Amino acid sequence: NHIISNLTINGGGYVGFFGCIDSGGIVQNLHLDNIDIHGTSNVVGGLVGYLSYYSSEIKNCTTSGQVIGKDDVGGLVGYVSRGNVDSSSSACSVHGQDRVGGLLGMNSNRSSYQEGITNCSSTGIVTGQNRVGGLVGYNSEGYISNCFNTGLVTGQDYVGGLVGYSYHYSRIKGCFNIAQVNGE
Repeated sequence: NHIISNLTINGGGYVGFFGCIDSGGIVQNLHLDNIDIHGTSNVVGGLVGYLSYYSSEIKNCTTSGQVIGKDDVGGLVGYVSRGNVDSSSSACSVHGQDRVGGLLGMNSNRSSYQEGITNCSSTGIVTGQNRVGGLVGYNSEGYISNCFNTGLVTGQDYVGGLVGYSYHYSRIKGCFNIAQVNGE
């Protein structure tokens, strides 16, 4: 296990401890404590901005602190496209506009429903405008299993305790939310 504390990153888009992980990259057993991540554009995450391809994976990782961006903003990952996240969590406060989630902003997994987002949680406060979720802001063709949220969620349109907006062949099973949800 590796712990990094009091990390501050300021940038535009594709911002995180790792801006992008692609083509089989694996991050495991990494814990970011008391982070402050600010992106002035899209695809902003505490650990990873953009996670792509089936063989790319995040396993047993955590974040705490705050993550701020515009669209596709998540406490752990801003945008997941065909990557896997397992046994990971975020305790970050997350603020953005569209596709904002406590764990992931956007989950476009296109998986075979055997992998995806599994055994994960979010406990931080999440605020946004559109497609705001305690765990995932926007879930498109994504598989989410055995996950939960306990953090307050506030937004305007498509606001959910677990997922703000789930679309197009998505599957969610064995998940729950126990936090307050505020929407207009």
